[in-house]
Amino acid sequence: MAHCVVKIRDKYLVWSSIMSSPVTWGGTLEDLRAYWRMDAEKRAKEEVQRTMDWLEKEAIPLAEETGTSWPALTPQGLLDLFNANNRYGKSVLTMDDMYRYYCVERREP
Repeated sequence: MAHCVVKIRDKYLVWSSIMSSPVTWGGTLEDLRAYWRMDAEKRAKEEVQRTMDWLEKEAIPLAEETGTSWPALTPQGLLDLFNANNRYGKSVLTMDDMYRYYCVERREP
């Protein structure tokens, strides 16, 4: 997994396993779709439809159900990864913190 979809409350963001942080701010489903389309358009043309099909048929439904689009990464696992790479001086961040930082305040990851 290089990137996965994460749902926190009513917002969606894209998480990088390489950076151990989000690469987008939390946004609506339309924001999420626009990000993935833009990202796919940077590659081959045929990649756009394949990426959008994956997003709609697999990633979004799984994120809605479990909190992330990667089956092995639970919301708690995501917090563990994030807290291992915490830049905000707080010893342990919660999902509420992540929501506030990336969906409301839109801090830099």
